[in-house]
Amino acid sequence: MAGYSIGEVEEITGVKAHVLRYWESVIPGFAPQKDMGGR
Repeated sequence: MAGYSIGEVEEITGVKAHVLRYWESVIPGFAPQKDMGGR
């Protein structure tokens, strides 16, 4: 399944990458699926 990089999500949504990463750490269920390489 193809996904989006954090940079692509930032461009699409207008939400800065550091904010998305913060949300990953504080909002249950918000973290993206990552492959074995961590991407």
